[in-house]
Formats: sequence, C-alpha cells, structure tokens
Amino acid sequence: MSGPRQLGQLPWKRSPAGRLESYDDLLVLSRRLGVISQKDESALTAQAQADPGEARRVLQSIRDLRELLWRIFTALAEGREASGADLTAFNALLTHALGRARIIRGHAGYEFDFAPGERLDGPAGAICLVRG
Repeated sequence: MSGPRQLGQLPWKRSPAGRLESYDDLLVLSRRLGVISQKDESALTAQAQADPGEARRVLQSIRDLRELLWRIFTALAEGREASGADLTAFNALLTHALGRARIIRGHAGYEFDFAPGERLDGPAGAICLVRG
C-alpha cells in the first residue's frame, strides 16, 4: 500500500487528546513548542495552583483543539475533505487567538506575541499558530 492510506496504519491513528493529563503537561508542551518562556511557565503554574478549576477548563479546551486538528489533518492525509464543522470550529478558535495578538519589542527587534504567560489560556492562542 502506498500514499495516504499508509498514514492510517501509523501509531498516531488514535486521537492524541488523552496525552495531556494535566495543566503541567500543557506547560511542558508549550515550552517544547517555544510558545512560552520559563518565566511564563512559572507564572502560569502559580495561576493554575490558585485556580485549579480554570486550569482544568483550559486543559480540556486544549484537548478539544488537539482532537479538532487531528480530525482535520487526518482527513487531509487520507485524501478526504476536512469537515466543514471542524474548519468552522478551528477558524473560531483562530479568530479568538488572533484577537489577543500584539506586536512587542523583543531582543532582536519587533515580534508577534500572544502574551501567553498572562492568562491560563494564553498558550492556546500561540499553539493555534505554531509553525512546524
């Protein structure tokens, strides 16, 4: 078998959403993706400890985002159209994320930023736009 059908046999065929077990896991992922700094991670850890209910809500929203992206990219890899409902849902998340975007002065000039360390859901916006 060749082409997109081989992708269906890969281990990631299952949904990835269950791999994020805690808000700390989200912070580890965010650091690996380069969307938060160590300072952001410390601030978000403190916020999550102060408001564990909100941290759980944010974690579930990230799991939902990963599931959504998994469905979209699986459809594309299998040569199918992505669901219109999935694209609409992702575009709504993207619009929300872009609404918090800003330009800041960084070390090497001006940078696009989402202030990911200021709110528990901050990493979500940046994760929506991470480039591979």
